[in-house]
Amino acid sequence: MSEGTMPVKSRLKLLMAERNVQRVGAGQEPWKIRELAEAADLSPSVVSGLTSNRAVQVRFDTLYKLCRVLDCTPGELLEYVKE
Repeated sequence: MSEGTMPVKSRLKLLMAERNVQRVGAGQEPWKIRELAEAADLSPSVVSGLTSNRAVQVRFDTLYKLCRVLDCTPGELLEYVKE
């Protein structure tokens, strides 16, 4: 693995897009980063870092909060990418 690349990637951007399709289909407004952060009681910078794969670490309580709001598992939020 080259320096600076992580074998674990965030799938939050994709998961948000999937959930937004469901939300729009249900007549709700799609989530923006700030709104998802507020719903999950996280800072927008944490959510933004995960959607752009800039995050270097993820706390378990962050995973819990996102999983609770998005009704998903940590395995849906994170992906292992083989070298």
